[in-house]
Amino acid sequence: MAAQTYIEAYGESDPDRTRELLFESFGENGTYYSPSVALNRDEVLEMASDAHTQGRMTITSDIRVHHQFVTFDWLIEDLDGEPVMSGVDFCVLGDDGRLETVVVFMN
Repeated sequence: MAAQTYIEAYGESDPDRTRELLFESFGENGTYYSPSVALNRDEVLEMASDAHTQGRMTITSDIRVHHQFVTFDWLIEDLDGEPVMSGVDFCVLGDDGRLETVVVFMN
């Protein structure tokens, strides 16, 4: 599932593996939208590349899918395991099954 692989990229410490996971799950022309930024895939890779140094991101709900739409809840904890941020992602899958659009809502 693209969503699980996408989140795994954020926890990976090996830069080559981060790239592999992200490119496997996030479309070449994919776009990431949060309340403060809009990023292309290369920018998402940059963001994901050092996320593991700041904490851990996990999916905290079922990954819900219908048609080409995906949504899931997530949690970010700092390196001490304390909750820092949570939210929900709404995604659109491309024809190849990779994420084409990720829209992030913070709780």
